[in-house]
Amino acid sequence: MESFDPDRIAIMVVGAYGDICNYLLRLPIPIRLPSVADEQAHPGTAATAVDRARETIWDLPLEPVTADLIDLLLLEWRTAVEQIAVLNVTGPAKHRVDAVNRTMYRLALQAELVEATLPA
Repeated sequence: MESFDPDRIAIMVVGAYGDICNYLLRLPIPIRLPSVADEQAHPGTAATAVDRARETIWDLPLEPVTADLIDLLLLEWRTAVEQIAVLNVTGPAKHRVDAVNRTMYRLALQAELVEATLPA
């Protein structure tokens, strides 16, 4: 079983959020998400913004496959955040740690697909 290192996972999730912010700014009509570096921001602000971006992405002038790739990236990020929250409350049982690690892996792969799809 991989160990659960909350600091490592937090760094990965925040880093993925930063990548997502950059990807969304590269869209034909950019979507701006709030910064997580803002100490005044409520913890749920980023999650709510990602949820809104998931809805908005389908209204943009994008190929359906591109919109789907971005939507899945946003969904994987939300899934990771929720799994981490559950893990923090319930403890690092093997299946929860495995689920978080697998989600982070899928998130990284999805980010690569989005990066390859978007214009520079």
